[in-house]
Amino acid sequence: MFLRLFSCSLFLTLCFVFTPLYLRIIQVFITNKKYKFRKGYKLMTQIGIAQCGTCPGLVLLSFAIALNDDPVGLPTFFMKIMNSCRRVEAVLSVALAMERVLTVFAIKKGRICVDILTVIAWLYGIINTILLNSPWADFVVVPNEYGASYVTSLPVTPILKKASFYSSVGGSAITFVIYLIIIAQLVRQKLAIKTYKLEVHEKSIFLQSFVRFAGDTTMTLLYHVMTQTVPDSDLLNVSITLGYLINNLVLPPLFSVIVSRSLRIDVLLFIVKSTIVTPIHRMFLQISIAVLYISLCVVFTPFYVKLIHVFITNKKYKFLKAYKLMTQIGVVQCASCPAFIMLGYSIAVGYDPHNIASFLIKIMNGCRRAEAFLSVALGLERFQTIFRFQHFRFLVDGLIIVAWLYGLTNIALFNSPLSEFAVVPEKFGPAYNRSFPATAIIEKVNFCSSVTASVTTFLLYLLIVGHLLHQKLSVKTFQMEVNEKSIFIQAFVRFFGDTAMSLMYHVIFLIKKQYRSLQCYQIMIQIGIVQCLMGPAWMLLGLSGLLDYDPLGMASFLVDINASCLRIEAGLSFLLALDRIKIVCKVNYPQVAIVVANALIWIYGILQFAILQTPWADLYADPFLIAPIYDFSFPYTVVVQKTAYFYSIVISFITFVLYVVMVIYLFRQQRKVQHVGADFNQRWIFTQALIRYILDAILVAVFFLGPSVLPKSIWIAGAMMTGYVTNNLFIPPMLYVCLNKTLRQEVFKRANLRPRGSLALSCLAWTYGFVYFTILCSPFADLTVIPSQFKTSYDMSLPVTPVLQKIGTDSTLICAAVTFLLYLVVVCYLVHQKLKMKTIKISFNEKAIFVQAFLRFVGDTTMTVLYHFIPPIVGDSSILSVSTFIGYIVNYLVLPPILCIIVSRHLRKDVLSIISWNSGSTNGSQLS
Repeated sequence: MFLRLFSCSLFLTLCFVFTPLYLRIIQVFITNKKYKFRKGYKLMTQIGIAQCGTCPGLVLLSFAIALNDDPVGLPTFFMKIMNSCRRVEAVLSVALAMERVLTVFAIKKGRICVDILTVIAWLYGIINTILLNSPWADFVVVPNEYGASYVTSLPVTPILKKASFYSSVGGSAITFVIYLIIIAQLVRQKLAIKTYKLEVHEKSIFLQSFVRFAGDTTMTLLYHVMTQTVPDSDLLNVSITLGYLINNLVLPPLFSVIVSRSLRIDVLLFIVKSTIVTPIHRMFLQISIAVLYISLCVVFTPFYVKLIHVFITNKKYKFLKAYKLMTQIGVVQCASCPAFIMLGYSIAVGYDPHNIASFLIKIMNGCRRAEAFLSVALGLERFQTIFRFQHFRFLVDGLIIVAWLYGLTNIALFNSPLSEFAVVPEKFGPAYNRSFPATAIIEKVNFCSSVTASVTTFLLYLLIVGHLLHQKLSVKTFQMEVNEKSIFIQAFVRFFGDTAMSLMYHVIFLIKKQYRSLQCYQIMIQIGIVQCLMGPAWMLLGLSGLLDYDPLGMASFLVDINASCLRIEAGLSFLLALDRIKIVCKVNYPQVAIVVANALIWIYGILQFAILQTPWADLYADPFLIAPIYDFSFPYTVVVQKTAYFYSIVISFITFVLYVVMVIYLFRQQRKVQHVGADFNQRWIFTQALIRYILDAILVAVFFLGPSVLPKSIWIAGAMMTGYVTNNLFIPPMLYVCLNKTLRQEVFKRANLRPRGSLALSCLAWTYGFVYFTILCSPFADLTVIPSQFKTSYDMSLPVTPVLQKIGTDSTLICAAVTFLLYLVVVCYLVHQKLKMKTIKISFNEKAIFVQAFLRFVGDTTMTVLYHFIPPIVGDSSILSVSTFIGYIVNYLVLPPILCIIVSRHLRKDVLSIISWNSGSTNGSQLS
C-alpha cells in the first residue's frame, strides 16, 4: 500500500511540475526567431511534443496504480499513445544525431535523409498506435506491476514488441556511433590545435541531443536487458516507469534550460511575467500546487520518520549529543507535515474547512521557531566537538529549552485572541492577520529570530571552514616556523556581538601580569573597556527598534555614552599605533607624551558626553532607523558633530600614516635580508591593530559622509549600526583569540563550563515550543491557514499575536546568529589547527553530523531570507507563496532524510538494511 501511494504521488508530482515547463520550452522553440528557423531546434520541438505526449498516460497510470484498477480503459488507451510516442522519439533522436553530424562536419548534402527519418518516425508512431488499438495486438495497464505490458496472446503483439525492441536498441546504437564520430572529430580538431567554431546554439543543441541519447540508451537497457536478468519485483517495475517519466518529462526541460542561456532567459522571463487570467488557469495552478504539497509530504515524511526511528533506537546514534539534537529537529520538522497536507487540500478546494489547516499551520509556525533555535544548538555542539573543548556545554541545553519554549509560546499566542496566522488559499499559503493587536509584534520577532539564527549559523560554519582551510594549508607549509605564521581572519557579520566574550579576554589582560605590565596591553585594556561600554547602547537601541519607541529615553542616554566611547576608542587606537612604531621602528619618544595624550583623549570623550547632556546639543536614538541621530535643532549640535567628524578623520588619517610607515619599514628591512626586532607577540599586536584601524576608518567615513551621499533608509542605517556593533564587540575578541595562542588558551581555560547545560537547552527548547503552541491555541493569539493565498497567516486582530510573531521572528534570528557564530568559531579553530600542522581526528560520525548541520543551516537561512526578505522586495504573489512553502517542505521533509542517507554511510546501511528486512518480512507474511 505504501509503495503504491509513494509511486502514485511521485509520478503525479513529476508530471505536474515538469510538463508545464517543457511545454513552455516547446512554445519558445516554435515562436522565437532565434530557434524556429534552425533544423536542430525543429527536431527538438518534435521530440518534445512526442515526450509531452507521454504525460497523460503517466498521469492516468498513477491513478490506476492508486485505485488498483483501470477505469473505463482510459489509462490503457493513453499508455498505448505513450508507447507510440516513445517509438517516435527514438527515431527522431537518430534524425537529430544525423543533423548534428551534418552540422559539425559542415556537410551540405544529406539533409534529405533527416527529413525522411522524421517522416518515418511519425508514420511508425501512428501505425504502432493503430495496431495497438486493433484486435490483433494490445498493450494494457497492469496496476499491480506499476506499469503496462504487452498482451502476447494476440497474434501481432510479439511482432510489435520485437519491433519496438529493435527500433530502440538499433536507434541507440546508431546514435551512439554518430556521437562517437562527432567526438572523434572534435578531439582531432583539438589535437591539431584548431579552433572548431561552433555557435552557442549549435553547442547547446549538441549537448542536449547527447544527453537525450544517454537517457534513451539507459532506459532501453533497463527495460529490455534488466528485466531479463533481474528477477521481477515491484521495485524494478516502479524504477522502470519512473525512469521513463524522468527521461521524457524531467531531464529534457531541465537540461535545455541549464545548457542554453538564451532559452533559460526566455523561459524565466515568461514565468516572471505570467499572470493567472482565467479561472481554468487558476484551477490548474491550484490543483498542481495541492498535488505537489501533498505528494512531497507523502513521499518523504515516512522516510524521515524512519530516520528518526533509527536515531532513537540505534546505539550508534542515540547516545551522541548531536544525534539527539538532530532527532529533536527531525521531530519538529515532521510535525509540520500535517500542516502542509491540509494546506494543499485547502488550496485545492479554495477554502479552509473548519479552520483545520490554519490550526495546523500555527503548529508548523511554532515548529519552525523551535527548529531555528535547535539548529543553533546543533551548531554550538558541532563547534565544541570540532574544537575539542568542553566550554559552553550549558548553552546547548539552554538553547534547546529556549527553542521549545519559544515554539510553544508562538503556538499559544496564535491560538489566542491577540494574534492570528491563518491559511489564505488564494495566496497558496498562510499569512499574518495584522488586524489583531499582537500579530505585528510576533511577526517581527519571528523575522528577527530567523535572520539572527541564520546569520549566527553562517558565522559558525565560516569558522569551521576557515579552520579546516587553516589545517589544510599547514600541511603545505611544513618548513615554516610556527612563530612566523599569523592567522588573518576577518568576518563581516550582521548581528549583535558577544559582550561576554569581550569581557572575558579583558579580564585576563587585567589579572595577568604578563599583559598588564606592558604599555601596549595597557592601551588595549582601555580600548576593551570603552568597547564593552558600548554594548548596552547597542542592546537598548535594538530593543527600541523592536518596540518602535525609546522607553524612558534609556537608549538615547546610552547612545551618548556610545558616541563618547567611539571618540575615546579612536584616540586610543592612535596611541596603540604610536606604541607599535616605537617597538617596530625603534623610535624613542618621551613616555610622558603617551600619558598626557591618553589623559587628553579621555577628557575629550567625557566633555563630549557632558555637552550632549546639556540643553545646547543632543544625540538621540531613532527607533525607526535603529540608529543614533544628531538633533540639529539644538544650537551647538552642529559644532559637536563637526568636531567629532574632524577629530575622527584626522586621528584615523594619522593612524593610517603610522601604519604605512611601519609597513614601509618592514619592507625595507626585508629587502636588506634582516629580521625585524619584534617577536611574535609584537607582530600579532601590530596585525590586530592594523585591522582594527582599517575597520574604524571605514565606519567613520560611512557614518559621517553617508547621510550626505546615501539615501535615508532603515537598511542603510541598520547596516551601519551592525558594522559598529561588529567592529566594537565582535571583531576585537575574535582577533585577540585568533591571533594570540597564549591568550586563546587563557580564555578557553577560564571558560571551562559544565556539559550539563546541554540538557537544560533541550528542555528549554521543548518548553518554548509547547508554550508557543499553547498561546496559539488560546484566544489571545492565532495562526491560521489561508487556502486561497496558499499560505498561513498570523491573526493580528488578536492582542498577543503581534508579540508572539515578533518573539518568534527575533528568536529565530538570534538562534541563527548564535549558530552562525558557533560554526564560525569551529571553522577558525579547524583552520588554525591545520596551519599548525595538527591533524584533527574527527570520527566519521562527527564529520557526517557536521556536514548535515551545515546543510541544515544553509536550508534554514535560505528559507528565512525567502520568507522574510523577499516579499517586501518583490511583493506578495501566489508564485512566491508557493515557492516559499515548497521550500519549507523540501527543507524540512525532503533534504534532512536525503542528507542523512548521503553523508552517513553507517546510517545508510542501517536504514537500507531495515527497509530490506521489512520488505522481506512483508513478502514472507504474504507468502504464508
